[in-house]
Amino acid sequence: MWTHKDNRIFLNIGKVNRSEFKVVDDPQAGLHLVLPKKGKWTWTNVDRWLRSIVVDNDGAVISCSWPKFGNYGELLDDTDILKNELDHGVIHHTIKMDGTLCIRDIINGKVNLRTRGTLYGVGATDDEDGKISFGERFHRVASEKYPRLLDPSWIASGQSLLLEYVSSDNVIVERYKEEDLIFLGGTNHSKLSIITWEEMKEIAVDGGLKMIAVKELPRNPLAILEEVKSWKSEGVVIRCNNDQTFIKVKSDWYKANHLLKTSLNYNTVVEFLEQSDIKNEQELEDFLHSFEYDFEIIESAKVLYARCKVAEEIAINLQRKATEMLMEFECGEQLVDPVVRRKTYAKIACAQNPVVKTMMFALYDGNSQQMKNMVRKIIRAEGKI
Repeated sequence: MWTHKDNRIFLNIGKVNRSEFKVVDDPQAGLHLVLPKKGKWTWTNVDRWLRSIVVDNDGAVISCSWPKFGNYGELLDDTDILKNELDHGVIHHTIKMDGTLCIRDIINGKVNLRTRGTLYGVGATDDEDGKISFGERFHRVASEKYPRLLDPSWIASGQSLLLEYVSSDNVIVERYKEEDLIFLGGTNHSKLSIITWEEMKEIAVDGGLKMIAVKELPRNPLAILEEVKSWKSEGVVIRCNNDQTFIKVKSDWYKANHLLKTSLNYNTVVEFLEQSDIKNEQELEDFLHSFEYDFEIIESAKVLYARCKVAEEIAINLQRKATEMLMEFECGEQLVDPVVRRKTYAKIACAQNPVVKTMMFALYDGNSQQMKNMVRKIIRAEGKI
């Protein structure tokens, strides 16, 4: 898929797997945008750079976003690199912004500010309700705050600059006070590499750009996870391996709010399990993959699933106790009078845990629906009854 020629890297569009990637063509300009389809979950070192890349008819790179990078523990080779780098390497912990990525390039002699999912950034509207496009928003902020970005002679070719667009009305989870473009870094087209931190600082000074903030964190992966989990912001992107390896670490606050955005919570997982034939965690993960949930959602769903299983085990144990109590009564009491018999049973049942008592009466009366309702209630209450 990739070939090396004259110290450059070229993409063979014909070898791009169309079942995993979408290719948007502009025949008139001779440009092709390659980006993953929503069902793309497994990434190799060969295709990580196809997250959002524009090439010409020869396959030469014209515009390029970051390569695919994952959360801590998601892409194991990257996680291993980070663990090694934390021992002796140079690490940059950059604040994870919660906005929309802006990719700045020079295409056909003109500045192009696009999103990861588009080929060109400038358009009349985003949709039918008249909202201005992200391309126009990017241009507006650049013209007001960072005019060098709109100069086609500045960094004319060979590099893509990546910035995060944030504003008070572009809310994913976090809400920012003002509209801005935050400089995140960039990519080199000819080598398919990420510009280093030192290169990034030079570009920021030359262009008057606002660089992404950095954070001091421990040099231990578990300590990093523990500290970031308590933040009231999205998290960090850890840059290591001469800034060529990126790994995300997100806070519990952000993940919880992200779950609310997708309506995925404990109750929805319980409801789903009641209506499905999911037998284990792997089947749950496979099912959520098929509906195109991302890594963070799936990991959070697995945590909720584990809590469901604990509650289910509690319900089973209480049901077992109620059944054993009934069997002991049946074997030990030979009362003929039904009224006396029930009163005697009730005396035994009322001495039990309230849930067990209700289950014992449901068993005694043969009310299977009430039993099911009690089991469901315990699971929905996460076993806290």
